[in-house]
Amino acid sequence: MKKTSFFLISISLILGLIRLSKTRTNLPSLSSRECEIIELITLGYKDSEIPKLLRISARCRERYLRNILRKLNMHDISSAIECALSKGLVQITYA
Repeated sequence: MKKTSFFLISISLILGLIRLSKTRTNLPSLSSRECEIIELITLGYKDSEIPKLLRISARCRERYLRNILRKLNMHDISSAIECALSKGLVQITYA
């Protein structure tokens, strides 16, 4: 992702122009941090950007990704994103 688009997405998130769903009732087995991780991936953040935004280590991000894949019974992140979107775990609406 280009720095410009990273900046615009960051500003949009800060200003609330992109609202992420706070209701995660369809898949209660995912933790709130796991939901944050998959939301950021869905928004297009790079693997290296996510730990910085959430103030976690890259190793923690990897662990969260493994847990997400295991809990959703998926083998790759693209399938996990599709599953999360289809089940309403992640909803991205533009204000």
